[in-house]
Amino acid sequence: MPEPDGLSKRTPCAQWQQPHIIWMTELQRLHADTSADAAAIVDKMSSVIEATADFMADFVAPPPAGMGKASELWIGPPADGGEEGDPVNHTFNPTFELTYWRVGLKTATEWRARAGLPPKPEWATALTNLATPTVLQGNESGARACKWTGSRWPRFRSIDFGSVAC
Repeated sequence: MPEPDGLSKRTPCAQWQQPHIIWMTELQRLHADTSADAAAIVDKMSSVIEATADFMADFVAPPPAGMGKASELWIGPPADGGEEGDPVNHTFNPTFELTYWRVGLKTATEWRARAGLPPKPEWATALTNLATPTVLQGNESGARACKWTGSRWPRFRSIDFGSVAC
């Protein structure tokens, strides 16, 4: 959320925003009045969809040493989920973002297929290896954060972030 001066201390880590353009463009395509209108949207926006998905596939990374499976690809740390209140430098794999990034990458892959283009291996790797949401006591957690989050940020004590040892 921008500060009064229009700048944001959190926005560079707000990964939930990345798939927006892919999803909004897909909705425009799906609800175009005519097939010609849909084709015009595809012509105009394909390069944007492509560049966004390229960034997303490149942004995810293996977990830090000693954390998670080496084959997984993580969003963060740092990460700032849609809740925009988690400790950015110690948060990773927010559930909404993991899900939304899957939707974005799958949608971009479908755009390539409709255009008769081959799949991009980088996108397929990101989709296949993107971490799954943290499940605690049968419920998906909002994000995963370092174990000491609750003691450092008391307002988070009542929220279950799927704590892991850092």
